[in-house]
Amino acid sequence: MASDPTAFKGLVQESLRRHVSAINRLAREHFFFWDYGNAFLLEAQRAGADVGKPGANRTEFRYPSYVQHIMGDIFSQGFGPFRWVCTSGDPQDLAVTDRLATSALEGIVAGGGEAADAGVRVAPLPGSARSLDAPQVVGSQARILYSDQKGRVAIAMAFNQAIARGELKAPVVLSRDHHDVSGTDSPFRETSNIYDGSAFCADMAVQNFVGDAFRGATWVALHNGGGVGWGEVINGGFGLVLDGTEDAERKARRVLSWDVANGVARRCWSGSPKAYEVICQTMREDSGVAVTLPHAVADERCALAFAKKHQLQVHLLTHGSGQGRRPFKCPLDGCGWAFTTSYKLKRHLQSHDKLRPFGCPVGGCGKKFTTVYNLKAHMRAHEQESLFKCEVCAERFPTHAKLSSHQRSHFEPERPYKCDFPGCEKTFITVSALFSHNRAHFREQELFSCSFPGCSKQYDKACRLKIHLRSHTGERPFICDSDSCGWTFTSMSKLLRHKRKHDDDRRFPCPVEGCGKSFTRAEHLKGHSVTHLGTKPFACPVEGGCERPHGRLAPRVDASEVPRGPGWGGSAGLRRGRVSWEQSASKAGPESDSWTRARGCGSAESPLV
Repeated sequence: MASDPTAFKGLVQESLRRHVSAINRLAREHFFFWDYGNAFLLEAQRAGADVGKPGANRTEFRYPSYVQHIMGDIFSQGFGPFRWVCTSGDPQDLAVTDRLATSALEGIVAGGGEAADAGVRVAPLPGSARSLDAPQVVGSQARILYSDQKGRVAIAMAFNQAIARGELKAPVVLSRDHHDVSGTDSPFRETSNIYDGSAFCADMAVQNFVGDAFRGATWVALHNGGGVGWGEVINGGFGLVLDGTEDAERKARRVLSWDVANGVARRCWSGSPKAYEVICQTMREDSGVAVTLPHAVADERCALAFAKKHQLQVHLLTHGSGQGRRPFKCPLDGCGWAFTTSYKLKRHLQSHDKLRPFGCPVGGCGKKFTTVYNLKAHMRAHEQESLFKCEVCAERFPTHAKLSSHQRSHFEPERPYKCDFPGCEKTFITVSALFSHNRAHFREQELFSCSFPGCSKQYDKACRLKIHLRSHTGERPFICDSDSCGWTFTSMSKLLRHKRKHDDDRRFPCPVEGCGKSFTRAEHLKGHSVTHLGTKPFACPVEGGCERPHGRLAPRVDASEVPRGPGWGGSAGLRRGRVSWEQSASKAGPESDSWTRARGCGSAESPLV
């Protein structure tokens, strides 16, 4: 972290991408996920993880934050974590405040009518009562209780009077969590459920800071940072000391009323219907509160559609501020374009006359344009053509995707053997691979069919059919004779390929300078090259299922082709390709590890990667 912060950041971002990949997989299996709110989804998006939500605004992702999913309506109704601390440090004082708070809230509920939303206010009471029997305090003698404006004021009055009577031995400090109705402007947590575009404004926290100060708070705070990180949040806080005096009571009424109502009003202005109801009720109960209420606007959406983009652009001039502000209209029939200046109209007429006086000076291009501005925009495209350079051969490309596609060619061994079949351009590393490929062009001549009931596979050679039949009979005659190995295979070629691992025959080295890795198979080298390119070019083709990109996609193989022996059922036995979990279950039984791992993929055709 200290010696190489760039590398450390890269590792963190890679961890985020892996984390999101696992979450997405679980979500496809109908697990429910939400972000606690410490900007996990935001940082995952910045790291390139797949958390985007098509068509959403900047505060929305494919998964909700817990404010969007749970807490948003609670804050809009004025409820949040109210806090107090007994400065005496005496547990008996905390027990007294528990009893006073419970009594105050029960009194509000008993009052009934519009003054009490009983369905919400009753909920905290059982927890407060239990706290008398089972102290759960570590450190300061303090308590946090979810309450609204009316409840906070009632509790504060009860505490102040108890201090005046001597029932509490020392003053009590009132405060709240920053994660409250109005203490924090944080577009990716506390204000993430505000969708009118104002979530990125810090007016609520600043107004709380200033308003609490003017109404008598003992101290106030305004600062950046917090759970979601520097630059992503503004917090406004306060502390108010109750000392049993009338002045403290007056300040408590004013500070607590403002501290809650300010946040409810702000959420009301952003379109929350619950906040609208609560702030209206607050104004009816307290004549000193006057809030300008928002006016609902009908959603007037035009349903017209157009076949061409320029037709839509012309139509948009009839809406909103475009009306009557483009007096210079094109005189040609059927055009309909209008402009704010005569110069723009003159320039537009050149498009009808096919006049393109500004030509591209780049050799071999030949394109012409009606304006110098269009020519400049075109020239920027030429500049982009040489932006991405291959570090191996120095060839340049206009996009990163084309560069990545080109770079993969440097990691593949030479492929001198080309298929001569008309229309086929495939090349191969070895002659045997070319011969195997050529048989694919003559599949109509397959003569050797499997006679096993229910199997319709055909092969062009008797030896291939013989190997295939072993998948039905379970015969695996080729056994690895290396010490303590014992793996078995259906063919000699698979055994020989396996024995390269024991002989450490790594005949395919990575050509990247400084890498040093080598592989027993050419396809393993090709898959490894993706780690140098930083791309995952192969997307899973399963529609509506897996959405993960992969560095490589393994071909599907029969479950019987997975080598068995010591370790069967472990990751080594499952890496070979796709394994249908029904096949694994039928061969290994429901208690085997291979069946359990395959079952967790969620699809009978899901690759075990």
